[in-house]
Amino acid sequence: MQVIGIGDNVCDLYLDRGMMYPGGQALNFAVNTRDLGLVSHYMGVFGTDEAAQQIKSVLVRRGIPFPKAQTVPGENGRSWVELRDGDRVFLGSNKGGVLREHPIRLDREDLGYLDHFLVAHTTNNSYFDGELPSLKAHVSLVSYDYSTCWREADRVARTAPYVDMAFLSCGEESVERAEETARHLNAAGITAVCVTLGSRGAAVWTGGDFLMQHAFPVQVVDTMGAGDAFASRILAGVAETLDQEGTACWRDEAWRYRVMREQLPSAAEFAAQACRREGSFGEGVPIPPGLRPGARPTGESV
Repeated sequence: MQVIGIGDNVCDLYLDRGMMYPGGQALNFAVNTRDLGLVSHYMGVFGTDEAAQQIKSVLVRRGIPFPKAQTVPGENGRSWVELRDGDRVFLGSNKGGVLREHPIRLDREDLGYLDHFLVAHTTNNSYFDGELPSLKAHVSLVSYDYSTCWREADRVARTAPYVDMAFLSCGEESVERAEETARHLNAAGITAVCVTLGSRGAAVWTGGDFLMQHAFPVQVVDTMGAGDAFASRILAGVAETLDQEGTACWRDEAWRYRVMREQLPSAAEFAAQACRREGSFGEGVPIPPGLRPGARPTGESV
């Protein structure tokens, strides 16, 4: 049983600390599920700078294969961040770097490779929406992190028919508004919808009752990647259960309700633990001179 993260990878440059951490929603999923004991792969696009070199070295060190990833000359995805009282504040980004100009396009060989995966997780930052119909035909369960883009009606319309489980960031919304949004996405075709509500916890809609989960108390170091950790833990539990009980179970609302209820506490705890370290999952290094704001790209090959 294997899972895969498809799409964005970035280096988060913490300007106030002079440190660089690997991240990106799809990459974080691959790393988190590997840490949870699953066989996890990553598919994405790398640049040819020091950020790309660092992320590749982390994947190799952590035993995460990426045989279908591409390398394109130019800047890897990067963002500029500051920590303010433990909360990561994004100051800007290069919008995915080379991924934006060279998005993933699945060919026949890629699709044959994807046949080996039970769960695939992709994101709103991955420039991958057009490939979802092909992905859905080859993977049992497709997960999509909308972040705050659930407000974009056109994105929901073009993606929802091919998504089995969605994750939404609703930290500034009321619980009532979050439930209304989850029901809307469910009606659009998404079988299970999980909304994160910041310090208030999270909730999941599976077509029946709205399941609520309080956040675990923790001394916060950095909130970067907490939502990705939460999603990864839920999806890991779903994947393991589907592997044991059969993929057809996903169509049963009572089964989804039971499994989500079982996974929510562990997901909340896993997310809380992610807040105790800097970066999405650690692995920080000093920002290389060539990646500091205002520096010219090095264009080094990898």
